[in-house]
Amino acid sequence: MQEESALPSSFAKPFAQVIVAIWVLCGCRPAPSSSALDEGIRALQQGDRARALALLRKATQRPGDAASAHANIGLIHLRNGRLADAADAFQKAAAAIPSDPRPLEYLAHVEAIRGRWPEADRALQEARRRDPRSPRVLAALAVVRLYTGSPEEALSLCREALAIAPNYSVALYNMAIIQRDELKRPAEARQTFQRYLAVAGADPRAENVRLALRTTAENVSPPPRGPSATRGQPPPSETPSGSPPPPISAENVRRATDEYNRAVREQQAGRWAEAAAGYEKALALNPGLSSAFYNLGLTRRAMGEPVKARDALRKAVELEPGMVNARYMMGVLAYELNEPREAVQIFSHLLQEQPDHADAHLALGRVLASNPGQIAAARRHFERYLALAPRGAAANEVRRWLEQSREQHASSRP
Repeated sequence: MQEESALPSSFAKPFAQVIVAIWVLCGCRPAPSSSALDEGIRALQQGDRARALALLRKATQRPGDAASAHANIGLIHLRNGRLADAADAFQKAAAAIPSDPRPLEYLAHVEAIRGRWPEADRALQEARRRDPRSPRVLAALAVVRLYTGSPEEALSLCREALAIAPNYSVALYNMAIIQRDELKRPAEARQTFQRYLAVAGADPRAENVRLALRTTAENVSPPPRGPSATRGQPPPSETPSGSPPPPISAENVRRATDEYNRAVREQQAGRWAEAAAGYEKALALNPGLSSAFYNLGLTRRAMGEPVKARDALRKAVELEPGMVNARYMMGVLAYELNEPREAVQIFSHLLQEQPDHADAHLALGRVLASNPGQIAAARRHFERYLALAPRGAAANEVRRWLEQSREQHASSRP
């Protein structure tokens, strides 16, 4: 959502993850399907955008698949830099599923990239009407209000988001940035950054916030968060075993942070090759920057390079074993690489440590649902997802899947 010339440069974008969040929009079915929607999503995951686009356009003709098809078409156009077409597709997705705020959040993201702030504001206002208690929507609206010159209102929206979800790290981070850079309240900003660090877990920005709080240099800014799949609080980080790495100079830390910031902006704009090169430059300067490995993994995935993506995510986890979002994405990639057993193992281990990780339950349910012999196990994980996130992004799709599954089970009885 951030442009090269926009200020403040370190403001976080709460819905930037939509660039790579294909799974959020996948159909949810008891068994594998040969539908145009499923084939289109599979082609998109494999990097064949032309084939994906043709299949998804076909899927838009089926009422039950129209919303997901239009939304994934929007993602393709966004990745191809066709922002007007992306906005049109997300508008169609929003019309096809009038109770769901997500297509409107995606639409706002595109309009913000285009610098069309009034349009972004209108999209988020409608998203807020659809889900008045969504902290993500409120935090996104705060971004728009800040960029339209209303920092006090942006601060109020962050506080409203935190009243609903007190540990929502994006809102805490953004509130600290507003206090520090816009309202010039450094003491309040420092307290808010400390609150953010208490809940940030594996958030890629956290290590740079700590650095900024330890130094008196005003020009050291925490980099913005790249796309993330994290939900809940990850466990505390662990120190990797082995010999300690050689010390990194303060100059290299600064240069690595600059390269990281530039790479995040390229990633948010869908310029994947430039983003990957930027993260690699940052890692050459600071090989211990786990967040750069994580975002490099997401970037490589978006480029259709799942093996390289998994290698980068594995390095992120080696550096920071408590990085739940990286472990989660490794499970996603295992499934996309047609390694369902590996995916099941990754998600199962993650849930042993994080039993209330709603997205992991959802992902594991999706993997198990592709195996006719694991429908009962899939059902348990989908039911747990609904218990944890009754108004979650995929809640309605999961409810439909469960209903279809029950009907099929009932019709199969003698």
